[in-house]
Amino acid sequence: FMADIVHGYKTIFPVPLAIGSSFNPDLYETACSVSAAEGAASGIHLTFAPMTDLVRDPRWGRVMESTGEDPYLNGLFAAAMVKGYQGPDKATQLTRNDQILACVKHFALNNQEGDRIHLSSDADERTINEIYFPAFRAAVERADVASVMTAYSLLNNVHAAENSWLIRDNLKNGWGFEGFVMSDWTSTYSPLGCVKGGLDLEMPHGFCMKYEHLKPMIDNGVILESEIDEKVQNILQSLIAYGFLDRPQLDTTIKEDNPYSRDVAYRLACESVVMLKNNGVLPLKAGRRNKTVVMGPRAQVIPCGGGSGSVDPLYSISLYEGMQALGSKWPVSLIDTEGDYASAENIRALEQASAVVVSVGYDRATEKENSDRSFQLPGGQDELIEFALKHNENVIVVVYAGGSVDMSRWKDKAAAILMGWYPGQEGGLAIARILSGEISPSGRLPMTFENRLEDNPSSANYFAGPALTKRGLTN
Repeated sequence: FMADIVHGYKTIFPVPLAIGSSFNPDLYETACSVSAAEGAASGIHLTFAPMTDLVRDPRWGRVMESTGEDPYLNGLFAAAMVKGYQGPDKATQLTRNDQILACVKHFALNNQEGDRIHLSSDADERTINEIYFPAFRAAVERADVASVMTAYSLLNNVHAAENSWLIRDNLKNGWGFEGFVMSDWTSTYSPLGCVKGGLDLEMPHGFCMKYEHLKPMIDNGVILESEIDEKVQNILQSLIAYGFLDRPQLDTTIKEDNPYSRDVAYRLACESVVMLKNNGVLPLKAGRRNKTVVMGPRAQVIPCGGGSGSVDPLYSISLYEGMQALGSKWPVSLIDTEGDYASAENIRALEQASAVVVSVGYDRATEKENSDRSFQLPGGQDELIEFALKHNENVIVVVYAGGSVDMSRWKDKAAAILMGWYPGQEGGLAIARILSGEISPSGRLPMTFENRLEDNPSSANYFAGPALTKRGLTN
């Protein structure tokens, strides 16, 4: 059995981009070992992680699944994640029932969701080797990753799943990869291309590499039977090496929720939050007279992105719940912003508050796989922040997102800005304790935050091209 365990299985950790802000690969390795144990407890053999694609544009719907834009940092985290899932070294990999196979993805140069099956990522070999390959090589050469998943997109006009330069020349022959290569879902287009390109496993089932296509080509001498044998061998030798044919993977003795797992999630959440601005309003003042108002569409939930990054934790602590957990020294009230929030009562509460925390950002419907998101906050959230600023000068904005957002309308007026990312199940408590000063924010940005979208080099071309224009995906 295989599953997307992007940032947790039962215990939900911050998204990889948030963890990239921690600059702490060792702690991330620990988190992945927790996820592996929880996956094994449910009979999972393989996770489609880590995702080591480099961040190039904040509008990409899967930015949150990457650990950032730096090849070296991504490589450190890629190796750490693989070791967390599979085991710390080759001698001990998959020797216990609480480990699972890792699958590094998306090989290679995958940086966009819109029209991803038609786009070609074009780059010279030096750029590919120096910028895009290092994280994949780290997973292969430093952590012995068991499998590699190819990208949806084309690389220099050849589909990644059928690209022999990518799979055979570099991955297998150049780096010595001994595992198996799988395609992303329905990203194969030619039976001959898959066979000759070096692909081993077509996902989610055989569209191209199936009997009625391959048998005539073998009979006619177009492909060799030994080429098919090689693919079977690559898959089976991995399963044999990791003991999956010798024992059941399901282990119900492994606890799916325990204090240790929660503690790891909490520590990662604390280390992931980035303080983007503070004019002195933080930490919040303690005392019964210093009341804090919490408001915004993300105040009572811990949001996450959609698609492969979507999760449903066993439990979670929202920002408002985290503020309540601080105790009576930090009195807090909630303004519901679902309906008409500009009532006289709410205005009075804002004007009387010592500070206002506005919780904004995206969710699994507005930031997800298979679509690209807007740079602007969704659903009138800029107006909500401006409303709060109109009635209180001590406004603290907490942003939940899988990348940078347009803050131009309010960043100069806000008293403080925290980048909460998607912080996982313990995120509300971690952010609340940062706001109160119990914990110092220590996260650092793993990707560039633009003042405006035009400052990003890809801004003018991200939605360019006939295929995208035809589908209404222009900027």
